Amino acid sequence: MLLLLFTIDGHKYAIDSSSVRRVVRMVEITPLPGGTEAILGVINVQGDLVPVIDLRRCFRMPGREMDISDQLIIVYAEGHRLALPVDETEGVIDCQDEALIPVAGVLSGTEYIGGVAKHADGMVLIYNLDKLLALAGSVSDATGGQE
Repeated sequence: MLLLLFTIDGHKYAIDSSSVRRVVRMVEITPLPGGTEAILGVINVQGDLVPVIDLRRCFRMPGREMDISDQLIIVYAEGHRLALPVDETEGVIDCQDEALIPVAGVLSGTEYIGGVAKHADGMVLIYNLDKLLALAGSVSDATGGQE
């Protein structure tokens, strides 16, 4: 499995690279009134409004102001696009199945984590995009976030 590595507050995370459409520099996020706490707002990607998920809130990390050096990972899965703000992307790694550890029964309170990968630099938490998509599904439907 190819994984895109990224960092948030110095911690390493990953997502399946097959869902990644592109990585772009941070742009202005338009807040949505009445949105959920985990949705920061929307951005315009080639004429489509794409929800931006606050990964810090999903992982119960302290929030912070976005910086121009931050990046947005644009992902597409289950017919929806999402933007995931991260501090930095670090590249793609090839993670063999034997290096993957299911998260069930190992970690509690990690509903957005699909597994843990053993990597040369240590352990990497792998996001479960299906859970993030479920969180943003209704906003994505309303904004036309389909590809």
